[in-house]
This record gives sequence, structure tokens and C-alpha cells, in this order.
Amino acid sequence: MALLPKLGRHFPLSRLGLPAQYYYPVRIGQLFNSEYRVIGKLGYGGYSTTAWLFKICTHDAPAVKRKLEIFRYFNTLSTANLGGLLVRTMLEEFDPLSANIAHFRSAFRNRRLPLPLMKLLLVYILHGVDFLHTEAKVTHGGTYGRPIFGFTISALEEFEREEQTDPSPRKIDHLERVIYTSRELVPKEFGHPVLCNFGETRLGQSTYTDRIQPFQYRAPENEKVNIWNVGVMDIFEDKNMLETRGGPKNERSNLLRLAHMIVLLVAPLQDLVRGTRHTPWRYFDAGGDVFIIMANWKDEVEIPDTILESLEEKLDGEDKA
Repeated sequence: MALLPKLGRHFPLSRLGLPAQYYYPVRIGQLFNSEYRVIGKLGYGGYSTTAWLFKICTHDAPAVKRKLEIFRYFNTLSTANLGGLLVRTMLEEFDPLSANIAHFRSAFRNRRLPLPLMKLLLVYILHGVDFLHTEAKVTHGGTYGRPIFGFTISALEEFEREEQTDPSPRKIDHLERVIYTSRELVPKEFGHPVLCNFGETRLGQSTYTDRIQPFQYRAPENEKVNIWNVGVMDIFEDKNMLETRGGPKNERSNLLRLAHMIVLLVAPLQDLVRGTRHTPWRYFDAGGDVFIIMANWKDEVEIPDTILESLEEKLDGEDKA
């Protein structure tokens, strides 16, 4: 049995910042709902969320198979019998997920994916985006530069063995709360990528004017703005296509971002400008029927001297054409 390593003074609890009453003190080895045992801590995200790996625990494997079969059968039934509401059903059946593109890119030089791999990845992403547009009718609102890859069961088993033989360092405070460090899950084999990160998803409308996207990709259109967030430049070149900071204080600026959009994608159509609620004429004059309105730019920020082709630095010849 391995000794449980403790975190030293270099890991002060004051950095955690979140009062104890606002989060659940998960412990490695804890059993939830008599079936799901905590194997280890995978990491953490925004808004004080953490990610944990669970294992379905039972001493009777045949019973698990039978349970899964009956749940699948229940999900095929459509009934008006009120008793159907009183029978437990399976909400979802899924395979655990693995590393995202950000982790995957770190294995390559300069964090740039090879072109053949990039093309294959885009096929999966664009099929997912097409489903969001044509079937789900939702606006994702996030970026696709971090889709998740599926992984094999062997990676989960290795993670569990490592936690058993080399337990994660932890710290116990005066309230008996246990704070763990994260253990990286590094699969040796990957499956196909899936879109995730639905924290900014919008549902029920076809057009939006609120801030539904990451700052550098924000666009005042309908649910098809999802295509803006594919992030080809981020994945392939490891950089953003649009500048979002500038000036003496290097501050984030809507105006600078808009200037880069204009020089790379030409000026927006008048219909698009008119459909923007947030004072579009601060940046453009009425312009009549003039659609390309470079000359009508009103603000003091200089439109950058950049062309789209110059931003791509990796391709040559026909690939770049």
C-alpha cells in the first residue's frame, strides 16, 4: 500500500479562494449512488469546476450486462401508460472522453498539426457543425479548437493503476477537507474527435445580438456563426487570425478586432450593419448603397496593412493557393 503524499507549504489553501460551503468535497475512493467510485482528479475548469474520473463498480458483471440491455430496451418504448414515469430508465449511454486538441498539439513541433492530420480533423469538426446548424438549430458559442478525442479503456485502467501505486498528493485542512492535485490522463491511442464545451450554447432563436462567442470571433449573425469558431488558424498555425489587443496599454479593443475583420474579409454588407443593434453607425456612416465601405471608415484606428495570405506561414505552392 503506497503512502499518501501530502502537499507542502508551497501549496497554500488561501489560493483556493472558494468557501467550503460552495463546493462538494469529493474524495478519491468515494462511492456515489452505490455504483460510481472516484478513481482520481483529472483537472479543473472555469467557475471553480473540477473534473473527476469515475468507475462503475459492481461485483456481478453479468448483472451489469443485463441491466444495460433492459435499459436499452426501455429507451425503445413509447407509451402513454403513466406507470412508465415510475420506472427507472437510462438517461444516456456514452464512452468516456480523453485529451483535447490543445493537449494533442503539444506533441508536435511548434504546436502545429501536420497538414494531413489537420484536414482529417476538419472533416470531423465540420460534420459536427453541420449537425448543429441543420438539425439541432443551436448556436454553440464556443471555439472548436478544443474538441475532445475518445480513448480506449486501457488508458482508464492505466490511470487507475497509477493512482493506486502512486497516489496523488493531497492536503487536508482544519475542516478535514481534502484538496488533491490533478493527474494527467495520457492515452496511447485516440478515437475520433467530438465537439463539446457547450457552456455558451444558445437555444431557441435564429438570431442573436448578445455576446455569444469568444471575443476575437464575435459576429452579429444567426446560428451559423458557429463556422467562425472552427479556429483553423488556431489549430494549424497556433495563433489567432484577428488582433484583439493594441494601443499604448495593449488593451482589448472591439475597434481593433473590427479593423482586422475589415481588412481580411472586406467590409460588411449594409444589411448586416443595419441589423446590428449596438450603435453600428459609430463605426460606419450610412453609405447609401455602397457595400464596400473602406472609404467610409469613421474611427481613428488605422486599418492594418495585412492580407489574408500573409497570415499563413506554413504552406507553400498549391497547398497555400
